[in-house]
Amino acid sequence: MRLHLFEWEDQAWFPAPLRRAMTSYLAAAYSVTPFPTKLMSRDSVTEIVDLGSGSGGPIGLVVKELEERGFRVSVVLTDLYPQQPATQTGSISYWQEPVNAASVPATLPGIRTMFASFHHFRPQAARGILRDAFE
Repeated sequence: MRLHLFEWEDQAWFPAPLRRAMTSYLAAAYSVTPFPTKLMSRDSVTEIVDLGSGSGGPIGLVVKELEERGFRVSVVLTDLYPQQPATQTGSISYWQEPVNAASVPATLPGIRTMFASFHHFRPQAARGILRDAFE
């Protein structure tokens, strides 16, 4: 049995300072998650489009690890409720428009990642996200 429950910080009405605190906690919690480098090529700039980024999550750590392994990456953070992260580097930017993970604009090419957000979607929406990425 699968229960689809909501998370407080995902609600549009949830106070922004508390949302930032919760997403900062998630970033810290995911700092030990390895990134699958087999998807990438070292001989070119690799674009990553992170969906459901919130305030950025662990992406700064992911970029650091990839660069230490010889990858040159460019990351675009996206979210349905965009919020500018506190820290950015030259290789990380934030898409200012809302992005629906099941309908990513063609202007956002690259490897798609989702850190701690895929579980938010009901099965039909999850299939739509995977279908959109495949197409």
